[in-house]
Amino acid sequence: MSFGLADAIRTNLVEFVGLGAANAGFASFWSNLIIACLSISSTRSRLPGNEGRKAVGTNFLGAGFIAEQINDIYEQARYLQKLLQLTLEEREELIDSYAAKGYYTTFESEIGKALNAVVEGSRQTCEFMNNLQCQPLIYTGDGDTDQVIDLLERLMILHQTSMGTLPPRRKLGS
Repeated sequence: MSFGLADAIRTNLVEFVGLGAANAGFASFWSNLIIACLSISSTRSRLPGNEGRKAVGTNFLGAGFIAEQINDIYEQARYLQKLLQLTLEEREELIDSYAAKGYYTTFESEIGKALNAVVEGSRQTCEFMNNLQCQPLIYTGDGDTDQVIDLLERLMILHQTSMGTLPPRRKLGS
């Protein structure tokens, strides 16, 4: 389900927002972040006792989109590496093949785009990580991401209840 939605968001970011095909990795990062936020927004409604309630979100975020962003950066770095290893003849063939497709560029421009993609993807990932309130945690035990998030949410609710810090519930219809 989320794969199709992620592709649709990524396509819109690339085509309609004007990121361009060279920046598809950035579109991938942001679409995956949007999907992660959408997919966790219903987590609390699945907790025992919360069935049927409106989704209220969670403070726990699956980090699979970060791994995908790192993979996008890796792929861009590999592309840059491949470009730098081309012979002069291969460079000319590459530019000619682009021109045959109606995409006019220079080899230097392609190097610059690939390098900028690596730098920008790295910057975005670092910025995201640096803006987190705490360092990300990695859970290596049993259970999938949704199960672990559900467990953490239940533990937070238990802790807040025992500390008396659970926000008061609104009355129905208010």
